[in-house]
Amino acid sequence: MSKRIKDFGLEPTMFIGFGLTTGIMMVILASVPTWATIRPTDDPAWIIQPTVLLSTMIAFFIGMGDSCINNLRNVICALALPDKRAQAFAISKFYQALAGAILMFFSPYLSIPHYTVILFCTVSLSTICFVRTTGKMRRNESKTIKIRPLDDSSIDKF
Repeated sequence: MSKRIKDFGLEPTMFIGFGLTTGIMMVILASVPTWATIRPTDDPAWIIQPTVLLSTMIAFFIGMGDSCINNLRNVICALALPDKRAQAFAISKFYQALAGAILMFFSPYLSIPHYTVILFCTVSLSTICFVRTTGKMRRNESKTIKIRPLDDSSIDKF
């Protein structure tokens, strides 16, 4: 896609993942009863009545957003630490697994609004960190790639 759209790369893909995740979290918040994560409930949904088609679409878009963010995490780890790619990947997967374990421990106490707030905060934080990291990498890259123009005195030496 980057050949078709100029300057399409890391940051636009992250923003797509952020937008998909945020949008889907709003749909989940509007269509799932508050305590449906804890117990079976006959409570009505907030705005949208849940259906099988809606649940399938939510799952599809969660997968797309998750794919964007996870692939970018792997790419940025490899680009930010080219000599330690395996270590960076292992550490990022460790923290992902740790966060998942903590979330599973607290899941009996969390409602849908809790989940959406937690996910929105973590996706926002990861997007901010990602943009800062790509900005630092871009600045460092431009410093190392700068080519000095030849002055007339260096040409005369040959």
